Amino acid sequence: MTIENYKVESALDFIIDSVLITSERNGREYNLGAVISEIDLYEHIDKPYITGKILFVDNSRVIENLNLSGTEKVKISIKLEEGEDSTLKIEKNFYVDEIIKSVKTNDDTEIVGLSIIEDIAYVSQLTRISKSFTGNASDIIKRICIDYLERDLFILSDKEYTEPHPMRIVVPNLTPLETINWVKDRSSTSNGMPFFLFSTICDDRIRYLDLETMTKLNPLNIATREYSYVQGVPNNAGASDKIAQSYMINGYSYINNENQLYLARKGTIGSTYNFIDTLTNTVHTKKINAKSLLDRVEFPPNQNVRSYDDKTNIKGSAMHDHDTREISQISPTVSYDDEAYNYYESKDTNTHMFKAESRAFRYLLHKSSIDINVPGRNFLYRNTNKSIGNVIRISFKSSEVSYEENDATNNRDKKKSGDYFIYAARHVFQANQYTVNLSCTKLSSEKGV
Repeated sequence: MTIENYKVESALDFIIDSVLITSERNGREYNLGAVISEIDLYEHIDKPYITGKILFVDNSRVIENLNLSGTEKVKISIKLEEGEDSTLKIEKNFYVDEIIKSVKTNDDTEIVGLSIIEDIAYVSQLTRISKSFTGNASDIIKRICIDYLERDLFILSDKEYTEPHPMRIVVPNLTPLETINWVKDRSSTSNGMPFFLFSTICDDRIRYLDLETMTKLNPLNIATREYSYVQGVPNNAGASDKIAQSYMINGYSYINNENQLYLARKGTIGSTYNFIDTLTNTVHTKKINAKSLLDRVEFPPNQNVRSYDDKTNIKGSAMHDHDTREISQISPTVSYDDEAYNYYESKDTNTHMFKAESRAFRYLLHKSSIDINVPGRNFLYRNTNKSIGNVIRISFKSSEVSYEENDATNNRDKKKSGDYFIYAARHVFQANQYTVNLSCTKLSSEKGV
């Protein structure tokens, strides 16, 4: 909405301050705020940039006068309320990626859809790195963020495992964002848990966070109320109900879950890994074990039923005792005279396995997942990330009817309910409603399943 003196009436309300599209080629600028039909902004924990799309009504010859060519800048400013509270407002800079559609509705009007990409991703694709860097993973990523992307790296973890010698990499003509993702994939904690690099709508920093730290986070809504799914509850409650309304789940998708056989075939449950040193003609060999991986995770007492089934016997053995695949990687050593390690080098078999274990944790994260749609009010804050990389608590009622009084515990679906990591978030500003589609994952279910 762009109405002056607008009064918040529900948890779905928002205000588009401005959507400025600028062409440096001809010096023109348009504010599309009043004609926007929809804005989608997409965050993902494995992407250090934001993508999105804009849908607007063009009745002022915007596309023609800009002579839009895919080089235009877009600055989006959105807030939740009128007034002086600047914390409930975000501003992000993008470039037009492409025109995804343009449809005439009548002789004077057309609907235009633009694909947009965060400015750092646009600039990154025009930049090539071909040089060496030395240091631990976070140091290298930080240098690239500052030197090539002009962005701060917000390190949210002190658990990064470092080898006894610094790593030296030679970047093989990658873009800056490809490079930092490549280096991030080599990093892990001392428990073999992966790191993530991501960008959020709240500010322009790139965040560096590990799964081990995430498992110890309190849910964002631990002091308020759970996000709950109750059929038949309307989303048009009055302003006095907007806080309660903001924790209602509008809809959810629970599909393609619990495929443990697929994870086994990917080599994440019980498989043999070989790290071959071609220089010294030695092989580091070890078997991965999903049960021992999850033994390293400190699950909360109320949610300690692992999503991985380590009890069921198949031909007399648990799934992690089977040897499903054999995966080999060339890992040469002694590449440099000053004892620096190359990208693939590690001090021993156990630390070589961090690479395999980090990959396994990423797959295990997606075994139990759910997508939910909720009002956006709780997720739009300046300088405070309230979406990806955080934990939220969700509640679903069970499918069985309970006839006992005060039977709130038994009426809870302990399989779907619980604390989830937010893996991806799609912020949708459409038809005077701001909703967020959250892709959520977890490693365990609530006790009692």
